[in-house]
Amino acid sequence: MTELADLLRVDKPPVSAVRAIVANTPASVDDELYVTVDAFDGHRQLWGPCRWVPSNGLPAKDDECLLVLTEDDGTPWALTTAPVYGGGGAGGDSLVYFQGQVGVAVPANAWTTVPITGVKGSVGVAGWQLATGQYAGTVECIDAGVYAVTASAAFSSAQQTGERGVRVAVLSTQGSVDYGLVEGSPTVKATVMPIITGGEAFFGEGARLALQVWSDQATSLVTDTSLVWISFTRIGTGPTGSQGDTGPQGPTGATGAQGPTGPPGSQGATGPQGAKGDTGATGAQGPVGATGPQGATGPQGSTGATGPQGPVGPQGATGSGVTMKGSVATTAQLPPTGNAQGDAYIVQADDSLWIWDGTKWVSGGSIQGPPGATGAQGPTGSTGPQGPKGDTGATGAQGNQGPAGATGPQGPQGNVGATGSTGAQGPKGDTGATGATGPAGPTGAAGAMAVYEQVAEPTNAPLGAVWISTDPPPVAVGSAAPVPYSSLSGTTAGP
Repeated sequence: MTELADLLRVDKPPVSAVRAIVANTPASVDDELYVTVDAFDGHRQLWGPCRWVPSNGLPAKDDECLLVLTEDDGTPWALTTAPVYGGGGAGGDSLVYFQGQVGVAVPANAWTTVPITGVKGSVGVAGWQLATGQYAGTVECIDAGVYAVTASAAFSSAQQTGERGVRVAVLSTQGSVDYGLVEGSPTVKATVMPIITGGEAFFGEGARLALQVWSDQATSLVTDTSLVWISFTRIGTGPTGSQGDTGPQGPTGATGAQGPTGPPGSQGATGPQGAKGDTGATGAQGPVGATGPQGATGPQGSTGATGPQGPVGPQGATGSGVTMKGSVATTAQLPPTGNAQGDAYIVQADDSLWIWDGTKWVSGGSIQGPPGATGAQGPTGSTGPQGPKGDTGATGAQGNQGPAGATGPQGPQGNVGATGSTGAQGPKGDTGATGATGPAGPTGAAGAMAVYEQVAEPTNAPLGAVWISTDPPPVAVGSAAPVPYSSLSGTTAGP
């Protein structure tokens, strides 16, 4: 069992505390305890074996606890609220869980009392209560005994250097063991990380304790009620006193009252079998029984012979017949009113016949039978008469340009074209220089007159020659004036 001296004012405080879940239920206080904590990657990690407080309590699997790691030997401690049964027996044991006030301001370098505001829960006989009067805001022992005390507080702001502490201070001993466990300088000082203190001691009736906190920097407690509390678990009644002297003989007591009637006795055993009795007289005739139920139907008889042919029945009334009214595209177009019984329509969508029966349209099925078999090939018919000539068709669209044809052979020489018209008279040329007079030539013989009939003006024509232009009017070469064509017949011209 852990001694109080091992827990009070230790030189090396816990370095961290985390919430955990009890992983197994120890069979006794000597058994090993394991807990699981949530790792940073979301998985759970198993820790143990762990020591636990109260040391003679028996935590149960899946209970919540606080896992505290110490700097001395690294042994994990589990601070639990497990019920315990000490020397006083189960009937005198108790667990009381008090709520501390949240949001309390904490000045620097001074122990500050955290007011206790009420009881959060209790089990068994109440061993502690809220104190009153000058000790209001603290707790008071009302049933002396050995108690395991656990307290928790959490500060509202993170602090990476310096010290913080939590303790349970004894304000009025009343025969109690001096108690004051202080925890300071935990390695991890996150906002939601509580600082835990705990231990075991004997407290006399009337002892008063206070939850106190300390910090070397001004701060305040968190507002989360689950992180500021103090609990007391009764684990014993203290050492047994010496045997007292035997008391004097008491007086003889009065005669007791008549006791109640005892319960009935058990059933006796069955007696032996009696002798057989005489035969009784014959009884009177009984009444006639009621009629029995109807018997089952007999089997089916054989079929009788066919009867003779009956006479012909009378003529039936003339039927309403069917009156074809036309055809519609679909059944939705059948007329809903104004119809007489027997009116019929053909629905073109499926070639079905629909007949009005007096209240609604009734389908008479398709009017088209299945296709017949293909007939044999008929003989070739005689040639028909020549039909009339058809009308000339419309002119077709212009066709695309065809490719260039090959060059044809050289055609024959064409006829001489008609003579062109005479061009305009050109300007008169300059008079040439007078040549030297040549010698007189001999007198020539009288010759015939030269006549030229052509378009172009003749060259080197003899003096007195006549030029008949095919492009009138003709001009007489060498004449003083033109000579009309009509005056040339049978005449001569000369200078």
